[in-house]
Parts: sequence; C-alpha cells; structure tokens
Amino acid sequence: MPLKIRTPAAVLCLFLNYSFASAAPQQLASTEIYIARARALDLARDEYWLKLLHAEKGWFGQITTRADHRAFFLTERNVKDPEAELEANIRALLVPAYQQGNTGYLCRFPARARYLAQRLSIPEELVRFEHCPGYNKFLNEYAIEQLSIVYAAANLSEPASMFGHAFFKIKSTSGKEYLLAFGARVTDSFFISYIYKGLTGGFYGTFQLADYSLALKEYSFGENRNLWEFSLKLDAQTRQRFIDHLWEMNSVVFRYYFMDENCSYYIPYFLEIADPSLKFSFRQKWFVLPASIMRELVQYWDKVDQIYFYPSVLNNYFWASRNLSRAELKAAFALADGNLTPEFFHSKRREAIAGAAHSIILLQNKMGKTELTEKGKSLLQRLEQNLAAHGLAAVNVAEPDVSNPVLGHGFGLFAAGGGGDTNGSFVFAQLRPLIHGLSDSPLGFLYGSELQVLNTELRYYPEFSTLYLDRLDLVAVQSLKPVVRPLFSLSWLANLGARDIARERGIRRANLVAANAEYRIGPTFAIPLPGEYAVLYTMAAVRGIVHESLPGRFALPPGFAAGLVYNPIDTVTVAIDYSWLHDFATPQNTLSKLQAATNFYFLPQLALQADATWFFLPTANVEARAALRLYF
Repeated sequence: MPLKIRTPAAVLCLFLNYSFASAAPQQLASTEIYIARARALDLARDEYWLKLLHAEKGWFGQITTRADHRAFFLTERNVKDPEAELEANIRALLVPAYQQGNTGYLCRFPARARYLAQRLSIPEELVRFEHCPGYNKFLNEYAIEQLSIVYAAANLSEPASMFGHAFFKIKSTSGKEYLLAFGARVTDSFFISYIYKGLTGGFYGTFQLADYSLALKEYSFGENRNLWEFSLKLDAQTRQRFIDHLWEMNSVVFRYYFMDENCSYYIPYFLEIADPSLKFSFRQKWFVLPASIMRELVQYWDKVDQIYFYPSVLNNYFWASRNLSRAELKAAFALADGNLTPEFFHSKRREAIAGAAHSIILLQNKMGKTELTEKGKSLLQRLEQNLAAHGLAAVNVAEPDVSNPVLGHGFGLFAAGGGGDTNGSFVFAQLRPLIHGLSDSPLGFLYGSELQVLNTELRYYPEFSTLYLDRLDLVAVQSLKPVVRPLFSLSWLANLGARDIARERGIRRANLVAANAEYRIGPTFAIPLPGEYAVLYTMAAVRGIVHESLPGRFALPPGFAAGLVYNPIDTVTVAIDYSWLHDFATPQNTLSKLQAATNFYFLPQLALQADATWFFLPTANVEARAALRLYF
C-alpha cells in the first residue's frame, strides 16, 4: 500500500492543534497566577475597579451597582459576589485573542482590559485590539481632541428642565462635534405619573451620542436656554480611558431618578474613570443637581482650560432691548425686515444691532421647536446679504449673565430668627433642602426665577409655649419673564403645600394648618431702575384652601397680585408682593395683604433677611421678622 503524503495545510493544522493543546495547561497555570495576584491585591474591592463596574461600597461593606444590564457583567450575581466577577473578568481577558473574535472580552471591555493588564502586569501582547473592527471604527469616529462639560441653564417652562441640564461635548479628531448625554427613556408624559416615575426610578436611562450642532440649536433656539461650556485640559491617556469606557457603556441601562441619578450623575463617574486623581463628593449627597456637579469642578479648576458662554436667542434679544438706544432698537427691527436705515449706519454698535435683528427674525418666525418659516429663512438670507455687502456679520451680543452654574449660594437653606405680631414675640426656623427662592441672590440661577422643594417654616411663641407650623411648600415655582417687543410672554407662579391660615384671618393664638394650592399668571415688565434687574408684575390669581373650619371645608378665592423684584446689585434682593383675594368663606369676603422682604449677602453662603407682612383684611395685623440665613 503506497504511503500517503499529507498536504502542507494538513500538516500545519495538526501542528497548530498540537501546539494549542499543549499550551492549554500552560495558559491555565498563568491564569491562576494572575487570579492569585488579584486576590493578594484585593482587586475585587479596588475603588477604581468598582468604578469601572459602576459599583459602590455600601454602609455595611456590601457592594451594589446601578447598572441594570446583564451583558455588562460576566456572572449572574455580578458585583454581589465581587471576587467571582473579577475572576470571571480575568479568565475572559486571558482567552487567546484569536479565540475571542469581535464580540470577545477585549473588544467589549477595553477599559477593564487595560486596567487589569496594568495592575496584574499582564504582557502587552496579550492585550491588543487589532481584531476588534467595531471598537476600532468607534475610536476612529469619536477619538477625542477636546472634551468639554456643557451646562444648559434651567428652563422653568419645562418640568424636565427646571433643574438645568449637563452633558459632555466631544470634539473628535475628525473635526466633528458630538453631544454625550445620559437621558431618560420617557414612556409616560402625563404630568402626575411623569413626576411619580421620575422620583421613584420608573424610567430607564441610557447614554446617547448626537450631533452637537443640532443640540445647540435645540437648547439655544428651541428652548431659549443659555449654555455654559467648560473645556477640559486632558492628556492623551486620560482621553483614551474616557473613550474606552464610553464604548463599554453601549446599550447599558440605568434607573433614572430626578433627584440624584439624573443627567448629571454619571459625569463625575466618567471623569474619575478618565482621570483617577479626581475625587468628587457627589455620592455623599442625597440629591445631585446639574449645577452642583458643575460647582464641584471648582476644586479642580486647573483641569478647566476655557469657559465659553452661548446666550439663547431670547437672552440675546433681551440684552439688545435693554442696552441699545430706542433709535438703535428701531434700526434693528427695520434691519430684520430687510431695510437699512440711517440710524443703523450712524451707530457705532452696528454689529450689536445686527445681532438683535438676527434674534428678532428667529423669534418672530419660529415654526415648531427649532424650525423657521419660509419667510424667516428668506429674511435671514437677506440679512446676511445686507451685512456681507458692508463687511459686517450678525453676532451674539449678550454678555455672560448670572446663570453661570459655578457661582451662587448652596442649594440648601437653614434660617433662624425672631420677630413679633399681634400674638406676641416669636422665634422661627426655616429649612429648605432645595433649591432657590425669589429673594435669594440670582447668582448661579436666573433673574426672576424660583424653584423651592420642601420649604418648611416653624415658629414658637415663648409666651404661651406653642410651636406652630407656619408653612410647608412641597413645591413652589415662579418665573418672571419681562414682556419685550415683539414677544408677549406670561409670567406665572404655582405653589402646592400647607399654610397656617389663622393669622391671615385674624384668629389669635391658633394654628389652623390648611392644605394650600395657589396659581398666578400675568405679564411682567422691566422698569428702568439703576442696578442689575428690576421688574414689576401683575397677575390674576386663584387659591385653593382645604380646612375643616371653612364652610364646606373648602374655599377657592380668586383675585389678583402685583409686585416688584429688584436687584440693585447681585447680592441684594428687594421683593414686594401685594395680593387681594375674594374669599367667600369670610364675612368680609376678602383677604388682603402686603409683603416686603430684603435679603443681603455679607458672605458667599451667609445672608441677613428682614421682612414684614401687613394683613389688611379681614382684620388688621402686622408682622415683622429678621433672620440669619445659612446656605449649604
């Protein structure tokens, strides 16, 4: 029988099979060595390793994770058994690259792979990514040249935007710019269920990449929100760790909570993973706001390269209407209609007039959220042609305003003081966990804005040893937007909670705590007082009161309110409010009162406030108070 000669391919196949079979015990032995090394380092509970798993140590040493995606972990118990999860990661990492393929450990978890290789001294040739086409394509598209954190100022007209918004801006090496944000998958837009699910984690959140130019248009034009960009100074290794971890977050979901695990919560996570020297304190707080994350950047100010301010279209126009002369503003309206007037050419602020004209066109011809009508597009084109013919360009002219998130007081407030009324002298205390009142300094917030959560006031009368609940505001929101041509915007107030109604009805030495809801709506007008901000408002008002002492246990008095808010400087606020309500539950049928308050900051987080209230009807009563206010 003739001898059969094997082909070279067959011989190679046998050789490789033998080689791999003989290498298997050696690979297994080396794997056990690395696992033993990880145990000696207690790597399963290493702080940085846990961050890569989005896990944290609890009060009693237990480890939990917020990631809610099975593919993000290699064991069923995930970080509940941290040693088993780490061991599974090491074993998966050390599987030869040719056996892993595009969906193997190296291609799925490059940040984990690089970190384990560094800590366990795994040879570089075992941690290579040439065989990962998906990962390499992602790197080529999103490789970071410049990374920034962007803060979108609050928009009180949108419930989801009342606390502001924060996200990353990625400028890639290809020159394209992307938005990276953590956002909720909203499955229920009904207001009550929306709030309930947002507070209880009823929505899931994911990381989303989008075209930054579209996001800029939506925020600045569609939602009229100022943007603050903080570009960061990061070296190449830091940028690599950031993009590696971003790749690992593909399709991973987390529970979304309005008060803490919101759009801003994972910004510090990414920064700490990218730069292990950073340590943020957000995990020790029971709430996390976008602005609070931005303020933590102050402790790492050396990491901030530049700060850029992008005013909203509306803010740009507000600035122009306030700072341009009457003749210049008239020229801006004419220019928006396509007419070049002598006032335009005579002015030394032609670019500011052009910027105002640009904003006027956008505001007058808005269609939907971010689109312009055909007329608006035509007017914009004509404006650009007119300006180009004279070597000019329309620019944003608004100067940076008080909405810079790194400024301002703390989001919590504790106040203590004393005063007197017809019941006698009293002491009182106020606690507001969140976030900002109308009489507080506007620095870091918005002029004419108020958003208070769980604001509670107690008073104690030593003369008759009685503690009263004065008020409990579950939520109080107010937005005072001045009316400016060509816009007619309405200001409004909404308040839900409980109030003591005894004093306003002239009932002495009683604490009648009633469920209370109030709503106001009406115009606000800017007035020319010296200083930073001054407005007058007048509003229709309605108030709902529920208490057993009322006829039918319910009253719904309508009426009106008017007032003044004035900031001569940003650290001093004067607020005056008069309200008149026709109350069918009282003999005189009216409730009438005037309130005046002033708040003065003598330290960044410490202020003095004095206020007085005059109750005119149904009986006369005067109350005066003073308090020291500590922000935290």
